[in-house]
Amino acid sequence: GSLSAATYYKQIANHYTRIYIQDPTHPNITIKGYSNVPEATNTGLEINLDQNVTKAWKMNLNGNIYRNRIRGYTGTIDFPTPVAYVIDSRGDTPWFFKANNFFSLSPRLKCELSGVYFSDKATAQGEELSRWGVNAGVRTSWLKDRLEVNLTASDIFNRMGIRQQIDQGNGFATLYQNFYET
Repeated sequence: GSLSAATYYKQIANHYTRIYIQDPTHPNITIKGYSNVPEATNTGLEINLDQNVTKAWKMNLNGNIYRNRIRGYTGTIDFPTPVAYVIDSRGDTPWFFKANNFFSLSPRLKCELSGVYFSDKATAQGEELSRWGVNAGVRTSWLKDRLEVNLTASDIFNRMGIRQQIDQGNGFATLYQNFYET
């Protein structure tokens, strides 16, 4: 097996992100727009382990923890009418973990089972809530590996969808959920 670690620093200029505002003429309507945050930075540590557990089982584990910072700014969304918004500077220390397991059940039959977890993470207007998922796959081959059939199941428990808790201030808060966008 092998174990590796890396540190990193990312400076993202004009980070493209979703912005949510309350429609000034219809308070029950939330407008989702897009804007560029002037700057975001990530400083982190990533650790990866590859291990042959048995002759038929190979495992890969990956973990990542980082400092996430978003610089505050003021912007305007112009639809349906111009609405100014303020983004406060914010930061946090999110992390994620992924496990991949590969099983060789026979020379022609292979299976894979993977899981991933993402912790809560600060966004421009609130936080992206934690999420996790499990994927599975089976592959079989025939005709000296010239014919292959794959069966995969993604996000088996439907928990990888993006959920964001938005708090714009001034009494405007909302929960954005999209269970089909991962």
